[in-house]
Amino acid sequence: MKVLFDHQIFELQDYGGISRYFTEVFKSFNESNSLTWNISILYSNNFYLKNLNNPELAIKPNIVQTDPYFDFLPGLNFKGKKLLYLTYIKFWPPKLLDGNLANKNSTIELLKKGDFDVFHPTYYDDYFLEYLGDKPFILTVHDLTEEIFPELSIQDKRHKGESIIKKASRIIAVSENTKRDLVNIYGVDPEKIEVIHLASSLTENNKEISASVRELADKRYLLYVGKKTAYKNFYFFLRMFASLNEKDLHVICTGSPFSNEDLLYLKKLGITDRVQTTFVNDGELSYLYQHAVAFVFPSLYEGFGIPILEAFQNSCPVLASNGSSLKEIGQDSALYFEPKDPESMLTALKSIVNNHILREELKVKGLRRATDFSWKKTAQKTLEVYKMVLDKSKALSNN
Repeated sequence: MKVLFDHQIFELQDYGGISRYFTEVFKSFNESNSLTWNISILYSNNFYLKNLNNPELAIKPNIVQTDPYFDFLPGLNFKGKKLLYLTYIKFWPPKLLDGNLANKNSTIELLKKGDFDVFHPTYYDDYFLEYLGDKPFILTVHDLTEEIFPELSIQDKRHKGESIIKKASRIIAVSENTKRDLVNIYGVDPEKIEVIHLASSLTENNKEISASVRELADKRYLLYVGKKTAYKNFYFFLRMFASLNEKDLHVICTGSPFSNEDLLYLKKLGITDRVQTTFVNDGELSYLYQHAVAFVFPSLYEGFGIPILEAFQNSCPVLASNGSSLKEIGQDSALYFEPKDPESMLTALKSIVNNHILREELKVKGLRRATDFSWKKTAQKTLEVYKMVLDKSKALSNN
């Protein structure tokens, strides 16, 4: 069986959960020799995909080059640079196409050639439909955040992917919660949806931990991981943290630097000196989990919630919102609160900060729960979906 994956998510993300999901599945496919796979991409800056191009893994995806845009006026960044670049390449030899256009053209050529059994697009652009012919395709749906909270997006992204959701041969949902959303919002037949949980990729490497991260980990702190966008409920968490009478307690955030708006909010709450943010590698993130009082996940909505598993793996107590998929993933191994109820979150924060016995119980339960998830399981169940769809496609063609 031959499966073709496309370029989409590896253009959109240098780092990110969806691109990491696909590369972890690629690794498992390769290690088990369970199928032949190809990815139609020529240019990418995606960290995980580039690391797949490793002779030790015997994986040779068709990516070796950085998007040529990043070689244009290197070291100079200014408003309008991308527009200038697009104008520039119009007058340059065709071999130096814009990386995104080259990737899409590469995918279209492989789709036209048809040397594959199943197609698996990596995001929601429906460009491929006119080139797919009668080949079946699988779609993975991670979440429907924009559909449920359209008011939290700068652009209206509702119905993104609706056309391919309805035309897909079969849909992989990363949680029962996402499956319910697909049924309730788009009216998808539940029999068409296969729930396949994700896993954690976090690996411990104490050799890669910087002195600055070690210094942060010497504090008494709560850990926050991920973006600070509205649906992540970050400001609500900060407000509840500021209400705690724990002056020696800090919050350490990972990811992007604080925006001016973030800094103004911290100043307003009077906690600027007790909330820090830092960008970390996997080893450093694992280290921060291990030394935290607890990991706090206050999101209004998550399709899955990989950071919960990361915390479990690293013996870190978890305090999480009881919304969307988080209780499905954490079960009884985390402490939960209502994500819009100040009293509920404040009570939970006080419990996890002040109750050492509770934290130890959650650590034990979390380690046990983490063993229920692995990328090997994810890949095996994904392979079963491919086989199911291919068998059905062959049966229909024979009738």
